[in-house]
Amino acid sequence: MQNLDHRYQRESVMQLIFDSDYFQHPRTIEQVIAAIEKTYQITFKSERIASLLRKYVAEGYLERTVLPRGFSRSRQYTYCRTSKNSRSPRKRKLL
Repeated sequence: MQNLDHRYQRESVMQLIFDSDYFQHPRTIEQVIAAIEKTYQITFKSERIASLLRKYVAEGYLERTVLPRGFSRSRQYTYCRTSKNSRSPRKRKLL
């Protein structure tokens, strides 16, 4: 059951990145979690969404920017689309 939940989470994040313009503007983890909960009715922990987004940062689809330290002790980041090809890696493989 957990594998299906994780698969749905991965696919939902891919749709948000590649099939929408959501990441055209920088978004924090909290904003991403709120958008996914509203759109896909999925509850994410911040660690889970950060690990999913980390993959797309490493592949060059998203850019991660450090925010100045605020009230939180942990480092805060924003995520934004890069100019890299906007097609999802899965769709490119099918073409």
